[in-house]
Amino acid sequence: MLKPEKEEGNIEYKRLISNNKSRLEALASQMKWRLTEGNGECYYYIGIEDNGTVSELGRISLLKSLRNLKKVVDIIESKIIKIERLECGIYEYLFFCIVHLLLKLIQLIF
Repeated sequence: MLKPEKEEGNIEYKRLISNNKSRLEALASQMKWRLTEGNGECYYYIGIEDNGTVSELGRISLLKSLRNLKKVVDIIESKIIKIERLECGIYEYLFFCIVHLLLKLIQLIF
């Protein structure tokens, strides 16, 4: 179990990420906010409830969620820089971080 998610900061927990277009757009807005909170870096934990408990998601659901979150990253023209598979008891979840502002700054310089 992790600490409960905070409203502020650059850490976001997601139990599951669906492929609904309007939901992906809402998540893109939320991701921009998390990136701003983290000065260009944010961390997403897939398979974690807002209270920090591990969801009982299967491997297929986790992989679909990761694929859908990649779509969110593409919407905001960002990049996933690290993906880790972590285990918590008998459950697994995915963790990764994203850098956005660094890419934007590089584009402005060149």
